[in-house]
Amino acid sequence: HWPDHHFLMACPPDAKTSARLAGIANLTLLPDGVRPLDAFPFCERHIGKPGFSTFCEALSLELGLHVVERQDFAEVSALMQGLIRYGRHRQLTRQQLIGGDWQLDQPLLPAEAEPLAAGGALQAAEQLIRIGDQYCN
Repeated sequence: HWPDHHFLMACPPDAKTSARLAGIANLTLLPDGVRPLDAFPFCERHIGKPGFSTFCEALSLELGLHVVERQDFAEVSALMQGLIRYGRHRQLTRQQLIGGDWQLDQPLLPAEAEPLAAGGALQAAEQLIRIGDQYCN
């Protein structure tokens, strides 16, 4: 599927699966120690399930997300509401993922609101310093 796209994937722990995947021309298995999040700055889109780390990294880099529905995660509703509001995205069913209907040929749906500031970590650190100064001086 999708011969005009190149995919990156964490290397599966099973050697047999890794060997089978290594034969796919448009797939690169990431070396040990390299997380998919580490490759986000070099990607246009990410296909995966909703998760805090994934969404934070993707939104800060303005990376498009193709999100596969997830039922087994209590916070999925809040995550999806945030994604729809702040991120470029497409939602996929589990059946679409398994069937290869990943909608990579479709434009991403735009965010409903203005993007969030990407400097959240710096803002949090500055606020912690202000609080520390207030209570420690």
